[in-house]
Amino acid sequence: MAIIGVSGRLHGSPAVLRALNKAIKEIEGDLSDGFDRALAYARRKAIQKTPKEYGDLRKSIKVDKSKSTRQLTGRVYSTYPTAPLVHEAKGLWVGKQIRRRSMKGNYWDPSGEPKFLEKAFTENHKYILLLISKRAKR
Repeated sequence: MAIIGVSGRLHGSPAVLRALNKAIKEIEGDLSDGFDRALAYARRKAIQKTPKEYGDLRKSIKVDKSKSTRQLTGRVYSTYPTAPLVHEAKGLWVGKQIRRRSMKGNYWDPSGEPKFLEKAFTENHKYILLLISKRAKR
């Protein structure tokens, strides 16, 4: 039996404390795994919505995760120099067959959209939460 004392520390037999610590680590691992899966899914969705010409912008989309004692944080981002300009574009040419000077595709191919990083999360938030919760319920 484990008892939480006034100080907030656990007191009890070493076997119970070891089992409790093991269970906590398993839960943390499952949540972390679900979080990784959710970030990978959001990255795939962002890449699908990214306009393509040479593919450099799509290739530059990365995932970063950090863990502190209280929370997991993650982000999907691009390191490409023009990423902010493309992401924040008004999208006036979306769906129009306007060729690029490079002759490599249209300005906004059918899958390309402005706010491609943002939309990866906003349009898929329910499924992203489901990926995390599935792992947490294991």
